[in-house]
Amino acid sequence: MRLFKLTISNSLKTASSFFSVLTFQGGFSSDPFTLGNLVRSFLLKEKLIVSDILFFAKKINGTFRNDYRLVSIFSDFEELGQSFDDLCFIIKNLSFVNLKDNDSVSFWRGSIDFSGPVRFINSSDIVFSPPTLAISSGFKVGDISSDSLSIKIIFKVIL
Repeated sequence: MRLFKLTISNSLKTASSFFSVLTFQGGFSSDPFTLGNLVRSFLLKEKLIVSDILFFAKKINGTFRNDYRLVSIFSDFEELGQSFDDLCFIIKNLSFVNLKDNDSVSFWRGSIDFSGPVRFINSSDIVFSPPTLAISSGFKVGDISSDSLSIKIIFKVIL
C-alpha cells in the first residue's frame, strides 16, 4: 500500500462551479496522469445516495387502524398507479442539490405524504429534514387513484 499526501493548495468558487488545485506529496513511480485519474474517480464517487426506503400505508375507510402500517415493497395496492418497487427505483435515481455547501450535515431524512383521490406526486412534494437539500429537477414521482388510501414514504439520503 502506498500513501500519498493530497493537499488543496488553492480553491476558487464561481457562481456555477468550484475549482481546486491539488498538490501531491509522496514518491510515486507511476504516470502522474494515472494518479490524477484515480483521484478524479474517487471524487466523482462522492455523491448523495438514497438508502433505507420505508413505505407506510393506511386505509382511510377503516379497514386498517387509524395509524400508518409498514408495508413491504412487494405489497400490491390497486390504488397506486405503479408498484412500490417502481417508486423505490424512482426515488433512488433522484439527483439532489445541497443548498448549503459549508454545512456539516452528512445525512438527510426525506418524506413524502400523499393520499387520494387522483393525486400526482411531484418531486417538489418531497420534504427534507434538515431543509438544506433539494431535488435538482422537478418531475412526476408517482400517482394515486383512490380516495381511501394514504401513503407515507420515508427515506434517508447520505453523503
